[in-house]
Amino acid sequence: SDVCSSDLTYESRTLNTSGQLTVTMPDTGGGGCYNATSWCNTTAFGNSTLLDVPAEHQRYDVAVTAVLATLAGVTSFCTTIGNIMVVISFLLEKSIRQPSNYLIASLAVTDILIGSLSMPLYTMYLLKDSHWPLPHLTCNLWLSLDYTVCLVSQYTVFLITLDRFCSVKVPAKYRNWRTKNKIKAMIAVTWVIPAVIFFTSIMGWSRSEEHTSELQSPVPI
Repeated sequence: SDVCSSDLTYESRTLNTSGQLTVTMPDTGGGGCYNATSWCNTTAFGNSTLLDVPAEHQRYDVAVTAVLATLAGVTSFCTTIGNIMVVISFLLEKSIRQPSNYLIASLAVTDILIGSLSMPLYTMYLLKDSHWPLPHLTCNLWLSLDYTVCLVSQYTVFLITLDRFCSVKVPAKYRNWRTKNKIKAMIAVTWVIPAVIFFTSIMGWSRSEEHTSELQSPVPI
């Protein structure tokens, strides 16, 4: 999936004898369009230093940035705290620890991760004018986690809908079939499949691109 809105190409990419990658980029007025892994590579690739965003390419002035950062921070905080309270209630109150509520608890965990990690990091990226100031590995881990929890959230909402439908249409038969162990197994599947897909593809593809770039980069003898 694309992160920015316009194409961006490298003018040159060279690898010196010390193993440091130097990237020269054209002036595009800010922005660029990359997939999940190549986007990370534009600002933190291999052993290269981070590319600073020129002052004229900053997306917002200081006042607007402060307001947007505050709003995003409040939203992230409320999202995280609210869902932490849901999980705590589920763990402490035995009466609500019913099979169907395990799905609610799993959904709350995904929202905690989104509110505490995904939203703050993406806000930082946007306020930095589509510039990633952290190490390359952090970028890949963030993307892997973000995509994973978003897909887990979608799967969980689907299971909640299916659970409600079966509870209404075939209540007696379904409630006899729906045990805690079966619900836990379904939740485990909704977490394992997205994690395997996205951590393997993003981390693996990043390593492949880095290796290919090292092979193709001119190294002076």
